[in-house]
Amino acid sequence: MIDQMVFKIPTDNADVWIGYQQKAGMDYYYGGSRLVKPEKADEEVHDDLVRLIVSESELKNTLINFALTISPQDSKLPEGLLESKVGGGRCLIRPKNNDIYQVLSNPSDPKFQATIDEVFEKVGAKLEELEGVLKLTPDFGKFADCSDYLYKHTSHVLGVSCDIGGCGGKSSYSTSGIIGAMEEAGFVSDTSIPVTIIGSAGAMGTDLTKYFINRNFKDIAVCDLEYDAGTVQPPEGVTVFESVYGEFTAECLSRGGLIVAATWGKELENSPIEVLPRDTYLTLAHNLCLPEGRYGDVICELLKEKNIAFLPGQLITLGGALTSRLEWFSRVNGIRDFNKEYAHEYAQMTVGKLTKEVLNIASENGTHTVKAMRKLAEA
Repeated sequence: MIDQMVFKIPTDNADVWIGYQQKAGMDYYYGGSRLVKPEKADEEVHDDLVRLIVSESELKNTLINFALTISPQDSKLPEGLLESKVGGGRCLIRPKNNDIYQVLSNPSDPKFQATIDEVFEKVGAKLEELEGVLKLTPDFGKFADCSDYLYKHTSHVLGVSCDIGGCGGKSSYSTSGIIGAMEEAGFVSDTSIPVTIIGSAGAMGTDLTKYFINRNFKDIAVCDLEYDAGTVQPPEGVTVFESVYGEFTAECLSRGGLIVAATWGKELENSPIEVLPRDTYLTLAHNLCLPEGRYGDVICELLKEKNIAFLPGQLITLGGALTSRLEWFSRVNGIRDFNKEYAHEYAQMTVGKLTKEVLNIASENGTHTVKAMRKLAEA
């Protein structure tokens, strides 16, 4: 039996929804967190939570469960990791008003720590009451210390800093996985092709841009709303395109070659995909890369007809979730010195192997990678 368990936690500064996809045989449930706008209705937040649990966290953890069954034994891996089964969880935080939303969106705000601490005190108490069934990572935005703030109130938080036995922020491990996926798919073997990174000013986009610069790709273009606003400066020696919120521009897509999208999601469905040249490589490094249901399938088929190879976000960004699991079993086994270098290598290798499995299924069944990914998860 599969069912969602959802809890609403009221606090002075925000209402918080946490939940998980309950099913038999799981060691625990795990997922990330995000802020939602204060004006969102309760029912909308609840529905968003359930959708993210099922379509993102549950799917990612199921893929990781499979990956660990084909992972080779290694003395560097903590006891219990390879046999672990984890289900999907999630947390959504809705600030009480827009002023609090702005505070929680900016870790440099002097009110941030006290505000988030009041929220996390209640969330931590609920996680303790659940006795470890659900574990979370507060990974909204570039907030490296958020997990440490929640750790003050509960041990059932992942992504804590290295000096207390954790892996630190998840984003860099997700980037290692994305690189492993692109290398396995053959996307980055030719350094002469044009590369366009959309969303290049975020934590993941910045790391991916550095990867292509360090690999000496000859034709790199970047694009981010932060550049347009003047709040972040783009790296030197690359082409900079203007951005449009909520879509990928024709200027970016028409370049072809390799397009890497490290954005918030839902852009592709609002973009002029007809301008994509045949044989483009498309790395969709975000979880909501495609709409659910029939419309998403239609977009996938259109891409396949143009021989556009694409990698979906739920598959290629799971390096962070994988590393969080590695962190938990390291902490359970009393390992206080988390091996970050090895974790990056393991994330890159594991996501690469999963990508190979998905590409093989897609080839054998004459289908696109999203269907192949879901087929692997359902096996």
